[in-house]
Amino acid sequence: GNFYVLLGEDHTRAEQLLETLRARLVPPGMEDFSLETITVDKEKNGAGEIIGAAETIPFMGGYRLVIVRHGEELDSEALEALSEYAQETFEKKRPDMLLIIVMSALDKRLKFTKTIQKLGAIIDCEPEPIRDLREYAKKHFNKTLTPDGERAFSEIVGSDTRKVAAEMEKVSLYTGDRGGIPGGGGMGICGGSHIPGGW
Repeated sequence: GNFYVLLGEDHTRAEQLLETLRARLVPPGMEDFSLETITVDKEKNGAGEIIGAAETIPFMGGYRLVIVRHGEELDSEALEALSEYAQETFEKKRPDMLLIIVMSALDKRLKFTKTIQKLGAIIDCEPEPIRDLREYAKKHFNKTLTPDGERAFSEIVGSDTRKVAAEMEKVSLYTGDRGGIPGGGGMGICGGSHIPGGW
């Protein structure tokens, strides 16, 4: 296919995928001719600009890679037009173009969503579930989370992956270079309340 959506809030995974595509499809020195990146501003960017970029003939018979960032900012009218374009590109199967729209979220009720789901054009970039808080704290922040601290953190933050990652980063910044805080002092900045238990 020629049209895909990177959907989710795992921005590291999305960037890794984009870098792989750039390395594979855009020869060194050809970035100005073969690669176009559009960062959506809903006041300025619409489907016409995106489709126009994708339809531009590749330079000297090369490849055309179009990356659209912050696609969640596109309005319903733009997404409606892109829905139709997605269907067209999958029917045409162009060998020289790839359009990637990066979106953190997508309304499941929209025709656009239903179309790209039907076409199998969604690449999942949602964060992986954090199954072991202590391992996650050590691996990503070099912090030692005690069993009491793990329980306290879970009670305050819950199990939502995005919230856990954000709050864990907050506690990590609070503790600085220290590997831990006796008595759970770092927990006081999570969720607006303090529950004993510790790093």
